[in-house]
Amino acid sequence: MRVALRYLEQALANKTELRQKVKKDVISAYLAVCTYLPDKHEAAKQKAQSVLADNPLDYPALLCLLRLCVTDYDLTRSCDALHQACEQPNAPIEQIATYSELLLRIGKNETAWQYLSRFEYRFLSEDEGNKHYWFDLALHSLAPLDRLSELAERITALDDSAQCLRIKVAYWLACHEDAKALSIAKALAQDPATRLDCANLVNLYYQKQMWLEVTESAGNYLERFKEESPSQVADVLAQAWYALDKPKEALAVLEQKKPLFERDGRLDDYYHRCVSVQHALGQYAQAWQASEPLWQARPNEELLLYRAYFQVMLGERSRAIELLKQGIEQGFKSAQVLIQLAHYALPNDRETAFEYAKEAVNCFPDNPHLLQAAMQIGFNSGHSDWAGMQLAILQQKISKQWLNAAN
Repeated sequence: MRVALRYLEQALANKTELRQKVKKDVISAYLAVCTYLPDKHEAAKQKAQSVLADNPLDYPALLCLLRLCVTDYDLTRSCDALHQACEQPNAPIEQIATYSELLLRIGKNETAWQYLSRFEYRFLSEDEGNKHYWFDLALHSLAPLDRLSELAERITALDDSAQCLRIKVAYWLACHEDAKALSIAKALAQDPATRLDCANLVNLYYQKQMWLEVTESAGNYLERFKEESPSQVADVLAQAWYALDKPKEALAVLEQKKPLFERDGRLDDYYHRCVSVQHALGQYAQAWQASEPLWQARPNEELLLYRAYFQVMLGERSRAIELLKQGIEQGFKSAQVLIQLAHYALPNDRETAFEYAKEAVNCFPDNPHLLQAAMQIGFNSGHSDWAGMQLAILQQKISKQWLNAAN
């Protein structure tokens, strides 16, 4: 995937004027590849939007934005253009499908189903791959309308080819018939199974939080397909071991499969898992190191609090306090950050801790959990009068909540 991306980027950067058809094909391939590489999603989004500015009917660009679940781009122009195009005789099937997806994106499920019903014969007769596409769109159209029963006869009429069995799995899942879906999915994943069917079984177990089954199916997948495995399978396996309260096994998977995360541009996910697992193992120095690239890439309040906690556990309380102060300067001034500052300051500087508690209450007076925490800090720092006042305020707020709930 990375090799293909490199050649496509070189072609796009080439100053030599490409023929229009060749350029269009290169851009289409570039967008398709980028949708599978998280670190390239933003570049793909920008390129797709640029293409749509010139041609609102560009299918690969529209498909790219839909696959990336882009919500901050106005697709009205494309939606209107697709509506007109689909009304023309012999409209391309991809335009009809894309228009249906756009309708689903904006919540017009009934209209999408009408289009799918109208052109059903074309989806089911022109190409085998289109059959799966039609059923997928139909499921997404009818499930929110609570009308999946309208597909029952069509599902019964399907044969037992692998393609049709996958459709049946999706249908039974949508109907919340998990046992039927799992039975078919497990049969599809038996040797000689495709990578797709093995991955589908892993994902199905993961969605249902069947963690032991995840460890078996994901472990088998990684053993069978080795370096061809996507990093998502390794990620799911690590999460399953963590959910089973086996962080050592989770860390072993992460360390062994790090090259897959690097290859797929998902190192942020890798470091995020490492922080959680190493925290659970009490490996605070390693967790701190794993948090560093995350903080550099995307600082946030939750990560700030974790990093400060790691420093406390490493015996660096003053460093933790400094980190939280810097976080406030960076815009992360929240009730939790201020109270955490007060807690960390309390053992060595009771007055400073009290000042942070007061500031937290002044900034966030309507937070009952914060009031309770601040009250405790007030008592522990020798300011019982102030703490008693916070207790009275807290009791008053709780009484009002009970009255409002009763009314």
